[in-house]
This record gives sequence, structure tokens and C-alpha cells, in this order.
Amino acid sequence: MEQLYSATKNEKDFARYLQIPEYPEFIKSKFIGKELVDIAVNFGGKIAELVREDSDHGWMLMIRENNFEQAGERLVEQAKDDSNAYGRRTLISLAKLASIAGGAPPPDNTQGGDENLKLEIVFDLVGKKF
Repeated sequence: MEQLYSATKNEKDFARYLQIPEYPEFIKSKFIGKELVDIAVNFGGKIAELVREDSDHGWMLMIRENNFEQAGERLVEQAKDDSNAYGRRTLISLAKLASIAGGAPPPDNTQGGDENLKLEIVFDLVGKKF
């Protein structure tokens, strides 16, 4: 069915399929990136909940839904995670952009938390000034 949707983009039938128990979980396991976020935006419901909870895709969906502040908070939390593949600086930069886009001040990620993260932020700021 996911191949059929990819080929035809028949949204009416796909919306019906998403009502089948456990089908949203199956779809989440088969699609990634922009395509998965687009599906969540277009169909909402359970698939959107699953994508929103996902650490790799949740912040992207939040941005598409204009929840910039929440996306920024999620990105800051991910930046604190040492195992995150995106890299702390990239996530912090995205968090700041999301906050600014939402009209809020950039997150203050220098209070509390990981000392190494604070140092990286300071070095990043110092490096940009010189």
C-alpha cells in the first residue's frame, strides 16, 4: 500500500488506510524525512502524533505546524544528547532560528545543563566575533 501511495498519491484511499490499526506505525517505519513529515501534515491523526514524538522528525513537523517555540525547545533538548548525530552546534542554530521565526527570543541554552554544551556555545560565539 505504501508503494501504491508513493506511485499514485491517492490521498483519499491513503486516508482510509491510515484508519487501519497499526497502519500508521507501519507507514512511519517506511517513510523518512520530508516525505514522512508531509504525510503527517496532510493526514494528521495518529500518524502526526507518531511523527511529533519522533526525535528525528518531530521538530520538523512542529515547524510545519508553526509551533516554532516547541520545535526550538525540542532541538535544544536534542543538542544536550551526546549521541545525537546532527551535532550540537547545528541543533542549537536550528533552535535559535525556530525561536526567532516564532517571534520569541532565542532559547537561553547557557543556563544549567551540560558544561561542555556551554563551552561550545561560548567558543562558537567568540569564534564568530573574531
